[in-house]
Amino acid sequence: ENRIIIREVIKFTSHPTADLSVGILRTVGNHTNKLFSLTKEFPKIGEKIRTWSFPGPKEIEKNEKESEFKFPFRDAKGIITNHFPKGRDRHMLPFNCFEAEMEIKGGSSGGPVASMTGSVFGVNSTGIDGLNISYITSIHALFDLKLPNMLLPDETEGREVSIQEIID
Repeated sequence: ENRIIIREVIKFTSHPTADLSVGILRTVGNHTNKLFSLTKEFPKIGEKIRTWSFPGPKEIEKNEKESEFKFPFRDAKGIITNHFPKGRDRHMLPFNCFEAEMEIKGGSSGGPVASMTGSVFGVNSTGIDGLNISYITSIHALFDLKLPNMLLPDETEGREVSIQEIID
């Protein structure tokens, strides 16, 4: 439809050690945007994967008071080449992560990474422009994060809810 709906972030929480955060957006009318499902399953070595991102946004100045932003969409495919359940190293990626044969461009960090069926298992963490290697942070660390004062369907009062409870 080529339209934009701007939504306010109403809640936000970050994991204390993994490079992951979760934001809850205010609903606008009856608009929903469930595009992906989260999975508890780890991908296997050699499994095909896919990611979506908007690397390299560009500002185009229209005049002194107005600018337009272009967000180039990128879709990349690759395969899992390694899994580091206890982290790849102690400094850059000290948490559960995967290595993939997949080129991601600068600005792709935070983009969802999914199996070929669309089940998200991670987010882009790091890659090196021009090299066909990237690292993906597992979303498993998010499952225990708590969001305060959440009102779930069929409930009348807000309460603290884990991400795990939301995806179940």
